Amino acid sequence: MFNQLANTAKEAVTSAIANAEDAGNALREAVSKGIASAIEDAQGLGKSQIEAMVDVVKGAVAGAAETGSSMTEAVGAVVSTAIATASQNGAEATQAVTNAARAAVLGVSEVSGDVSGAALAAVQGAVEAASQLGVDANAAAKSAASGAMEAASELGEQATNNIRKALSNAAALPGDLLGSVMGD
Repeated sequence: MFNQLANTAKEAVTSAIANAEDAGNALREAVSKGIASAIEDAQGLGKSQIEAMVDVVKGAVAGAAETGSSMTEAVGAVVSTAIATASQNGAEATQAVTNAARAAVLGVSEVSGDVSGAALAAVQGAVEAASQLGVDANAAAKSAASGAMEAASELGEQATNNIRKALSNAAALPGDLLGSVMGD
């Protein structure tokens, strides 16, 4: 199911959370280190920086699920950290946002989690990362929503409808960004 990068990330997250007093910070630190390392090693692995980040995100989500962590909290933290770390290590920001959100939603699906909640958490994580990086939060939210919808289309009609509904009804999201993503 997972490749080497994803398995390494899963094991790192599982271990970090199990041995930490603050699971949220442990998760962020493990994801940050995993993505930085994966981006550094991407070319030698025959992957792009974004492909390497996607593998780490999926593995981190699986690791968080294995520890019993809240999937929505984990996805928000994973996406926010993935975007910040990937951007700081030279990955293109818009691609990092879209692909981190897509990978997180697909990762949650693989552990039979709530993909609608994951989509919303991914968008919120992207907004958090954008705020920390001083970039346009609306653009980050739009890219994350687009990534979540890409994942939804891969998961089927029911997931697409559920994710579209969750994102459209989310009061915590900027109201002007979802129309173009949802095709409204």
